[in-house]
Amino acid sequence: MSLQETREELIDSLQGGLSVLMNSVPIRSVGGDLEEAAGWFQALGICNLLLFADTDRFYENLIHSGHTRRYFLRKSREQANTDDYQLAISRWDSFIDVVAAGSFRLAREIVAASVAVWLPGGEYEDDYLYRLFLHQFIGPPGPQRDAQLHATLDAWRTWLSGQPCTRLDCCVALLKGDSGAFDTAFVDLIAQRQAQVAKEAKMVLAADIAFEPRSRIFIEGLALLRLAQALRFTLRPDYPLCPAIARAAAVKAPPIDIYPEIERERGEQVG
Repeated sequence: MSLQETREELIDSLQGGLSVLMNSVPIRSVGGDLEEAAGWFQALGICNLLLFADTDRFYENLIHSGHTRRYFLRKSREQANTDDYQLAISRWDSFIDVVAAGSFRLAREIVAASVAVWLPGGEYEDDYLYRLFLHQFIGPPGPQRDAQLHATLDAWRTWLSGQPCTRLDCCVALLKGDSGAFDTAFVDLIAQRQAQVAKEAKMVLAADIAFEPRSRIFIEGLALLRLAQALRFTLRPDYPLCPAIARAAAVKAPPIDIYPEIERERGEQVG
């Protein structure tokens, strides 16, 4: 399947996937659909970047992924959906998507609506600690934030029990403000991602419509680079899977959140 065909299939999948919201159903019953839709938004944004060098639509779709997560979290709070494994903070990529897009305000809104505890039924503990660090890192600076970040890193190191971890190295470098150490760790992380993609390409995962675009642009890497850029680190013009065009500043206003309109249409349909 060509990248253009993948893009068209992603658009069709999003239209069909989001149609579940036109029914008055508990948010808990559509969490999986929304998680999938958020992933499709990410992949669609990557297609727009690769096919058309369209950074605006790249960022717009990453932010739509963030809107999807925020909607799910807010509706979960409204409906007292408190023990759903979909609430696990490392389960969706939406937070990473909006950080990669430079939308720190939306990222903080996602953090504010998120649970702050590990949900064993929905995520691995090390994934939780990694995402918790990033949640804390974008918070307002101060002694309390620094204490939280150090505590999270300590808990992560305890879990690792001496095992090497490139993501941990990247986070430690961010906290220390060490540009050189970050670059070294980040290059290693890119190499690990390339190896992971090569392995997954031989497996069933390659049949996923989002696999091809995701294999060519590393959104998690872009999010880490966005944080490093905010710290004024010295960064390379290009990294494999994280090209300069994907790191350009967003030039348009953030896209409109589609979920209030979906709710309005559902209300009219019911009425």
